[in-house]
Amino acid sequence: MLVVENTQQSTVTGRRILALILADYHGPVAIRLRDGELAIGNGNAPCTAVFRQSSILRT
Repeated sequence: MLVVENTQQSTVTGRRILALILADYHGPVAIRLRDGELAIGNGNAPCTAVFRQSSILRT
């Protein structure tokens, strides 16, 4: 269960980081995390960035 908790915590942390980075951006973009869930935006955005590795947000 520790792996699941770490994965969930990474997802929560990733969402917070992205929300801070994009706080003042109001354009049509979506951000999808490695779990497949949208962190920012919606599915019909013309541009979607996908973070497949959580380490991207740690460096």
